[in-house]
Amino acid sequence: MTMNDSMEKAAFAVFIKKLLCPQLWAGAVVVMDNLPAHKLASIVPMIEALGASVICLSPYYRLF
Repeated sequence: MTMNDSMEKAAFAVFIKKLLCPQLWAGAVVVMDNLPAHKLASIVPMIEALGASVICLSPYYRLF
């Protein structure tokens, strides 16, 4: 999926529903970082309904 602008919640939800979910299987693992679009409440249930699981990475920070 190619976008000309930044990723926003609605576009990410379409990506998950139309492109990622059809490719997932029971036992698959999806790793997401802290992009605000990843925090949409409907994303994790969509993935888990397929028997896959989600790992959310801890927040990143800069040391300098």
